Amino acid sequence: MRLRPSMVEVRRIDASLLPPIRHAVLWPSVAIEAQLQPFDHADTTIHYGAFVAENQKPTGCITLTHEGYKGDLPPAIAGTMQGQYQVHKFAVMQDYQGQGIGLVLFRHVLEHLQQLAAKPILLHLDARVEQKGWYQRFGLQVLDQEKFTKNGPTGNGPPVEYIRLGIMLH
Repeated sequence: MRLRPSMVEVRRIDASLLPPIRHAVLWPSVAIEAQLQPFDHADTTIHYGAFVAENQKPTGCITLTHEGYKGDLPPAIAGTMQGQYQVHKFAVMQDYQGQGIGLVLFRHVLEHLQQLAAKPILLHLDARVEQKGWYQRFGLQVLDQEKFTKNGPTGNGPPVEYIRLGIMLH
């Protein structure tokens, strides 16, 4: 069953609400107390949570940092930008996946950044390879063809293959 977007409330949340979601969805092999990263506590970081009526805890989360892209940008994207933002640790609890909560969360981030965009803004992220098509539905493009592996936030988790994606917002 898909939830109507009006049934999902997205609001800013404190980093302390993130570890249970990240642990359950992204890195279950990494201890819950190791789920937060230094960027989670930066003044320029924003955490959003998705809430549905029957649950007062967030059912999903996404983290947005004011962070530059670390690779070489394709010539079509490189140029004058107001800023660069990166999505980190985007997750929806398993019981709520497939109901449109991720769509609402990601659209919220895109709308937030478009409101800031007096000049173009680059939104970029490291996407799990199997999620690449999901992000491309929003217009994100591959920024670097090279795939790479991450082993969780502590480096001790199982290997997961990623690819870098991005979109220019105006």
